[in-house]
Amino acid sequence: MLLTPFLLQGGPVLIDRLERLVPLDRLLPGFRPSGITAGEQPLADHVIIAGYGLNGRNLSAALRSIAAPYLIVELNAQTVRQARSNGEPAFYGDATREEILHALGIERARMLVAAISDPAATRRMVRIARGINPGVHIIARTRYVVEIPELLRLGANDVIPEEFETSIEIFARVLAHYGVAPGETDRLVEQIRASHYQAFRGGAPGSDSLRLGAVAGLPQMAMGRIRLAGASDLVGKTLAESGLRTRTGALVLSISRGSDHIGSPDPEFELAAGDVLVIVGQPRQLEAARELANGQGGGGAVAAPQHRNS
Repeated sequence: MLLTPFLLQGGPVLIDRLERLVPLDRLLPGFRPSGITAGEQPLADHVIIAGYGLNGRNLSAALRSIAAPYLIVELNAQTVRQARSNGEPAFYGDATREEILHALGIERARMLVAAISDPAATRRMVRIARGINPGVHIIARTRYVVEIPELLRLGANDVIPEEFETSIEIFARVLAHYGVAPGETDRLVEQIRASHYQAFRGGAPGSDSLRLGAVAGLPQMAMGRIRLAGASDLVGKTLAESGLRTRTGALVLSISRGSDHIGSPDPEFELAAGDVLVIVGQPRQLEAARELANGQGGGGAVAAPQHRNS
């Protein structure tokens, strides 16, 4: 465990030294991206998918369904071998290295999608790719919303934080259930993303950036925050045990704890004093949630003012 971070950091160098003794293509035929253009027309206007986890697999399936050209680059040799056996254009390589990106045709690519989970590697990849091709569209995945500004500064066009995108989907489905027009839902979703998901993040009560009252056809719908105090009856209970959803009808979209923001928390997530819950529902449901958080003694929660239609 102690050696793992150093091995990960020095992996590309170790591979290069090993390849001087035993060519990698002899062990893993066709895995090097340098073989992409051999004997064929160089690929252009394509998508480069860096990382072949769940997101990478889903993206490749979507691109294949519309006959869009793409290449996959992945550092896990076994994953590459399996992908290639399934007919995928997958290659072994480190997409944070300039020569690998050149071999993948980054200068001719339409788009680069960084679908890996390593924040430092994602930042390096974005920076190097933008330096090679100022016009390529770069989409970066990140686990945390705090990574968004730096990735945008380094050259990413779009940054998708996985911790809140699930909340976005739930939120959109809630609006659909209330009969909100798709166009209105899209507008609100874009508003949330443009604010770097501030509506789902903890902050001072009353700082909501999303005003549901502005949505046509959505009467009596609101979003607010509840901050749990130490005296709250909900402290120490899981979300499922708290009864917030089953007893009040309010939906918990996200929870902030200190600097951590948890989108779409699991039912087994245990609540603690100081947690800020972002909830959505009708005003009476939000009021019931506040009362439940306050408990019999009251004073257990502080909620933000709600925005709704008159």
